[in-house]
Amino acid sequence: MQIIAPRRDAHDPRYFEYKGVRYPDFCRRGPASRFIREFALEFCQGRGINIGYGRLDWNFFPANTVLLDISTGHDCNRITRIEGIERESFDFIFSSHTLEHLDDWKTSLADWVQCLRPGGSLFLYLPHPSMEYWQPQNNTKHKHILVPELVSGYLQSLNMGDILCSGVDLYYSFCVTGVRCPIRVG
Repeated sequence: MQIIAPRRDAHDPRYFEYKGVRYPDFCRRGPASRFIREFALEFCQGRGINIGYGRLDWNFFPANTVLLDISTGHDCNRITRIEGIERESFDFIFSSHTLEHLDDWKTSLADWVQCLRPGGSLFLYLPHPSMEYWQPQNNTKHKHILVPELVSGYLQSLNMGDILCSGVDLYYSFCVTGVRCPIRVG
């Protein structure tokens, strides 16, 4: 995605320029989750976990939602080690712009999925690789840049089904959601 026929007014506060490309300035301000809220609420119902909520006023889920964030000292890499987080006990897990900050995103996702009951939903909102600004070599807070096909393929390997994967949005992000399939026996 790119701005078609950019205006020549370089001082327009609604945009910033990065490596010769203009982006909407709101991409530099949180919370990212405000751009996906309505879709997330369709999938994330019941008792859940919001991983990477940032600030309390950015959480839009019900009061019974468990809030975990790196900035408050939670180990978001391995949430099954946190007291009160039990395997197969949550209806949903929502995470916005967090997975790219974790050391081992695959191990983290596998751990998160274990907390979902069969039929539970995982909803991820992630930076899209098309934005140069999100790349780890340019944004040192990001340890990874994840591509939609890679994430959705890995979710399949974790016994997730009904996987939906969006394209890039105006926040230069994408979402992937899936449902945990029943545990295979035999």
